[in-house]
Amino acid sequence: FQWSASAMPALSRNRKGIALADHWKMYIAVVVLSLPGTVGLILFVERHPAGYLGTPVSVALLAVSFAGLALAGPSAAVVGGVLVLFFAAFNFLEARLPALISRFAPDERRGAALGVYASAQFTGAFAGGAVGGALLGVAGPEGVFVACASGGTVWAALMAQIYLTKPEFRT
Repeated sequence: FQWSASAMPALSRNRKGIALADHWKMYIAVVVLSLPGTVGLILFVERHPAGYLGTPVSVALLAVSFAGLALAGPSAAVVGGVLVLFFAAFNFLEARLPALISRFAPDERRGAALGVYASAQFTGAFAGGAVGGALLGVAGPEGVFVACASGGTVWAALMAQIYLTKPEFRT
């Protein structure tokens, strides 16, 4: 979802009228406001019997937030609210996915598994930025967010399928 990083500044500046020099204020605010949501997801996963669904639900929240950004219209407040949702889910997944790899990788391959994950993450950041920038030029910010929402929907469906059919993921 690195694609969206190229579209957010364009959306904020060109469509919402937020000066580039003021973007940091928006990001600080939404990250701080997203922390209760992130903590809520962590507590749900750790304490609720259905907590194993927290990961696919978070992926679905990413897809919903991208769809919300695509459909936000002229309201900067709506964009801010959707970004709070995005960052709550993203920050949860940023910590959760490597933890799952550590948990399920065999002891003798844990380091290698985390290395592959980190390499894929950095490769994805590069490729996502490149593809997102190209898509931004062709389809605008809304097109980038629609593409991310589509990818997030597929990812959420795959995660739900895995989590609902593989009992080892329910711990």
